[in-house]
Amino acid sequence: MQVKVTGRHFDASTELQSNVEAQITAMAKFNDRITGVHVVLDKQPNELRSAHTELSIAGHGVLSVSAEAETMGKAVDEMLEKLERVIKKENERVKEHRAPAVDKVVGA
Repeated sequence: MQVKVTGRHFDASTELQSNVEAQITAMAKFNDRITGVHVVLDKQPNELRSAHTELSIAGHGVLSVSAEAETMGKAVDEMLEKLERVIKKENERVKEHRAPAVDKVVGA
């Protein structure tokens, strides 16, 4: 999985970038088909901090999540919580919810 962290309108420290990368890499436990993640950390002019993520899942497309807060830490935490919920929701959506075919059941 490729993880890219970008700081916009401020210099994101290496510690912040590595922390975000580690937390994003831990999201692989929810879906092993994640191919790439791009995280944009932004300091807005109105002193709000935002974190935006685009996560690519093989065969499913791109999931996008954003969060805003007063501090960058809170924005990242909120974004990660949303990302976890969205990944779990996507996993549930793609599950097979139909009963097995009758010929498979009878033939067994």
